[in-house]
Amino acid sequence: MRLREPKGGGPVRDDEFDARRAQRAARRTQRSGQAPAGRGAGGRVDAGRRAAAAAGAASVAGQVAHLLWRGLCLAGRGLLALAHLLWHGIVAFVRWAVPACRRYPKRALALAGATAALVVVLNVRGCILSERQAALDAAATSGAQVAAQAVAGAATETAHDLVEPSSTPRDQWERGQMPYLYQIDPQWSHETYSGGRLRHQGCGPTALSMVYADLTGKDDKDPAAMAEFATECGYSTDQSGTSWSLMTVGAGKLGLYGKQLTPSESALRAELKAGRPVICIMNPGHFTSSGHFIVVEKLDEAGKAVVHDSNSWARSQKTWDLSTVASEAASAWSFQLA
Repeated sequence: MRLREPKGGGPVRDDEFDARRAQRAARRTQRSGQAPAGRGAGGRVDAGRRAAAAAGAASVAGQVAHLLWRGLCLAGRGLLALAHLLWHGIVAFVRWAVPACRRYPKRALALAGATAALVVVLNVRGCILSERQAALDAAATSGAQVAAQAVAGAATETAHDLVEPSSTPRDQWERGQMPYLYQIDPQWSHETYSGGRLRHQGCGPTALSMVYADLTGKDDKDPAAMAEFATECGYSTDQSGTSWSLMTVGAGKLGLYGKQLTPSESALRAELKAGRPVICIMNPGHFTSSGHFIVVEKLDEAGKAVVHDSNSWARSQKTWDLSTVASEAASAWSFQLA
């Protein structure tokens, strides 16, 4: 840092001298009413830029407005020209048509009739098309509603069946009161049967267990015990479920009489009206995608079948048209005490 000797005495630093000089210049500028040189120049430049930007924006806006106005003017001129052309066309047609009609009145009447007929045909066609479209829209709406209801119903059934249902408690099994037993019930679903588990292969023993409890009132043959009985007596087939002979020969060993039926609606109805429950082996359809035993306990007051499906809580909670059951059954057996 350089030092210099001022007139008044001791040494003064250069930076202090410069600061004092700047202060004196600022005071002089304030007294004269002008802004400092550095700030004033910058302010004037910024003001000029803002003014130029505003002028440019105004110019662009003016050009856009001018273009829009010209476009509107051109569109208006076009519409006026079209209207003028149409007017001249109509006048020319009238000037030609009036003398022609006077000269050829019959042809004029024929032309007018043909024109009126064409208008009527077009109107009728439009009405028909409108009605057809309305019918199609109504059918589409109805179909969508039916599909939505079907999806909702399927979702409800799936939700119920995903939760393993509980069978009728053993202490409520009574003669003449068929229990609801499910092969997917955790009480016995894990038991081995037919090369797999009872939950997958045990519809036959579970169905016969329900009929046995209903006709005898005994509780010694729950689905697990009935599956063990079928296995020991040779009615369990490896990997394919249950032999049909369980429903006749096997039932006889349990004190029941199982009679095989032709699975017609009339045959099933006759047995059920006689108070004999029926086991059906079902083809793919409403109850299964392969093969499945279900029990029809009885007919309700409306004549519909009360079904006990060991693989579905949801299907067991609603009644079925007997014709649906009969049409999907491969065979059937009715039961009574031997």
